[in-house]
Amino acid sequence: MAIHCKGACYKTKRPQRRPFDTHRHCRTCDFWVLIGKGIGKNGSRCSCCNGIMAYLPRLNHKKRAYREVMSTINYKKINVPVEQNPFPDEKVEKW
Repeated sequence: MAIHCKGACYKTKRPQRRPFDTHRHCRTCDFWVLIGKGIGKNGSRCSCCNGIMAYLPRLNHKKRAYREVMSTINYKKINVPVEQNPFPDEKVEKW
């Protein structure tokens, strides 16, 4: 069974800045959806054609540029304060 657009989606404009940071793209329907607003588990499928939505650009040079920009942003680093070192030295402290 081939996946095809059923016409139930409305065409939206591509988000201007870092579109894959806030939206997902259905390549079949050319449809942009907010992250988690699709259907299926984790909202990862298109509500029209039920196809898996893209979370990265398609072309390799665009993927490379996108990853370079995203690696400069420190949003993935989480600083969690730890009271005690979870991996102590064996000489200092025994488990």
